[in-house]
Amino acid sequence: MENKNKSVNLIQDMATDEFINFCRQKIIPALMPLEKQRVFYIVFASIVGAVGVAVCSYLFGGAVLPSLKEGAKSAGDLLYMFVTLIFVFYSFVYMILKHYKTKAKETVFGQLFSYWGNFKYFAKNKEYCDINETYIHSLDLFYEFNRYKCDDFISGEYNGLNITIQELDLKRVTGSGKNRRVINIFNGILVTVPSKKKFKGKTIVTTDKGFFNSFNGIYGFSNVKLEDPVFEKIFEVYSMDQVEARYLLTTAFMDRLVKVACKNRNFKLMCSFENDNVHIAFVSSKDWFEIPVSKSVTEIRNYQSVLLELATILSVVDGLQIDSDIGM
Repeated sequence: MENKNKSVNLIQDMATDEFINFCRQKIIPALMPLEKQRVFYIVFASIVGAVGVAVCSYLFGGAVLPSLKEGAKSAGDLLYMFVTLIFVFYSFVYMILKHYKTKAKETVFGQLFSYWGNFKYFAKNKEYCDINETYIHSLDLFYEFNRYKCDDFISGEYNGLNITIQELDLKRVTGSGKNRRVINIFNGILVTVPSKKKFKGKTIVTTDKGFFNSFNGIYGFSNVKLEDPVFEKIFEVYSMDQVEARYLLTTAFMDRLVKVACKNRNFKLMCSFENDNVHIAFVSSKDWFEIPVSKSVTEIRNYQSVLLELATILSVVDGLQIDSDIGM
């Protein structure tokens, strides 16, 4: 399939006969062997769920509720056991359905993303995840975290750029027991592309005005004030080098970043210039790149929605013109 140039055109392509024929010839046949498994997983998960509801209902009505009414000392323990049992059944059902979705994605995403050119989908791999986690830790774009999860990883070439797209869930967990706190550091998509401009330091652009304030003047970062009132209302800039930050954030680039942010209000947008790369972060709690378990593999709209998400990401790369020299 010839690599297209603009994701806007690709969004329009998803309603064409070419795309429908592509799905019928490449995607659906690849997933058909999983259709029986999909039905099996749904039936199995339904049975487990039904058993869970029956057991929990019996336990609650026969033991927990009477103990609560009588004020028995064991009521607290029974209630805890009841909640734990619900969690166990829920987790079991979740794992069953998750297993199917993982197999479906590994089977079809490589073919699906190839519709737009040289894209590959990589399944979870411990060795790769360890290397990637080390790299993510090196980025000052994200506050310090100690819980790392990479759900999807896509790599390929787009408009002459080597590009990686990964879905990340980063958390910081402190304390234990009643003092345990879980802080969400980042949830969303991180896009990484090589920078056309050379730079030595690090420059961070964030929409969260309170996030980096504590870093102002620490670790070599300082707040950068730019002469664009519209940009300043939306973004905060921190850099190790004030001159280099202005070299990277030209008037044209800032204008494009504002337009992209205003066009995509359903998620926050951050970016950074680090390690010779441009990183674009989409802050969103949305679960990206998922194939619905409840729908047959012959339903083409399943794949249209996945490619639409990829098109949304690529349209930001288009809007920022990362394939150019960032404004020069």
